[in-house]
Amino acid sequence: MQQNTTFNDLLVFAFNETQLADTVRIANELESNPDVHYHFSELLDTLKGVREAVLSPSDKVVQTILSYAATK
Repeated sequence: MQQNTTFNDLLVFAFNETQLADTVRIANELESNPDVHYHFSELLDTLKGVREAVLSPSDKVVQTILSYAATK
């Protein structure tokens, strides 16, 4: 029985949280299915953007926090 790879599977795989059998299945599908590979690449780009946003708030956000903290 062949199992379809879901977005949730790709997300768990991206965080290295899959079981060995799922890791092998997803890795094989990434190699053989261009659509799945495309969606996984898009997911990785999105996760990278989220990490950068969390680690690097804008100057405006920092100033807003500092201004708020100064009033307390």
